[in-house]
Amino acid sequence: MPNSTSTLKSDLDRRLSSGGLVGAWALDPARSSVRFRTKGMWGLAPVKGEFSEFQGTGRVDPEGRVTGNLTVAVASVSTKVKKRDIHLRSADFFHAEQHPHMIFSVERVSTADGPARVLGTLEVAGKRRPLTVPMTFSSLGDGAIQLDATFPINRADYGMNLTPMGASLLNTITVQAVFTRQ
Repeated sequence: MPNSTSTLKSDLDRRLSSGGLVGAWALDPARSSVRFRTKGMWGLAPVKGEFSEFQGTGRVDPEGRVTGNLTVAVASVSTKVKKRDIHLRSADFFHAEQHPHMIFSVERVSTADGPARVLGTLEVAGKRRPLTVPMTFSSLGDGAIQLDATFPINRADYGMNLTPMGASLLNTITVQAVFTRQ
């Protein structure tokens, strides 16, 4: 019996190759989320947070190629600790005043050689790096599609090297993105 990852991959492969996903798609922010988690305070107490403002688009061409973007307003970061949130918006981290958005530009989706992956470029605080993100795909009953991804990010790759109180440079990002056809 196939596992859920191979079933999801098969559904994505089938829908891309059949043309079932061709067209323009828009992120539904009300049904989506962008969250992060890291170890803080000497690696003992986890820090969890989320971004409340983001938008995204996607396009699937007739050949099944996927492109798009996810744009996150970094000033919308919330860890539920006001002082920490202000610090995260500062030049020590996101530098929200000069770089108001974190942008993941999708260049393609690959379903070859294992689980589905989104390949693209992530720009944070003015630094751009290639990024490959494993994802799962679900068709929702109302015609929408849901993409789920959990992946590690080393914030030092984006010039965020400060480690107050022994905070980890490694973060886990979790994205639940629901797209509707336009």
